[in-house]
Amino acid sequence: MSQTRVIAVLAMIVLGCAPAAAETLHHSMSPRMLRDVLTDGDAAFTPDLSTGDAVLRSAEPPNPVSAAAHKFNVQAWLARPAMPYEIFFYECDGAAFADPAGLDSACLSFEYRAYASVPASSEDAEIANRWNDVYHFGKAWRDELGGIALQMNVVVDGGVTAKNLQATHRRWRLTLGAFSEYLKAYQP
Repeated sequence: MSQTRVIAVLAMIVLGCAPAAAETLHHSMSPRMLRDVLTDGDAAFTPDLSTGDAVLRSAEPPNPVSAAAHKFNVQAWLARPAMPYEIFFYECDGAAFADPAGLDSACLSFEYRAYASVPASSEDAEIANRWNDVYHFGKAWRDELGGIALQMNVVVDGGVTAKNLQATHRRWRLTLGAFSEYLKAYQP
């Protein structure tokens, strides 16, 4: 094989394997940046700074779409969350894990959290434990007020792309919808 042909084959291999365009890796995420990344999709958030800690709150009303619709139309299911939720930010600006985040703080992790609007009962811990036994995404727990909460933690330290954050957000919304349906069995 001639030297020119070897060089041409090597060039085709290198060019063929190179990514078309590398997506930016985010090694930290501020509340403002996350809001902007997720707002590119179908989400809307209201930043809340009232406690001195930047929290993103879902701005949509409860989801009228049923689980049956989810099986046939994922976009309809994702159009609105099943219940309001918040996003809390952690490990921000090199500070301690739970120190307050500013709207532009560089945070290494964040947490989706929703509180179920079901009457508190002595079964709350068992309801949460059954959820955790069956479902992989979203951890349910009994909060300090006796209600049931759902959370999903996300680590951005090490790098994530905007597409990964959007996919994680879609997973959260599907998990939240499944959680809402799950809790209907326990409502009076």
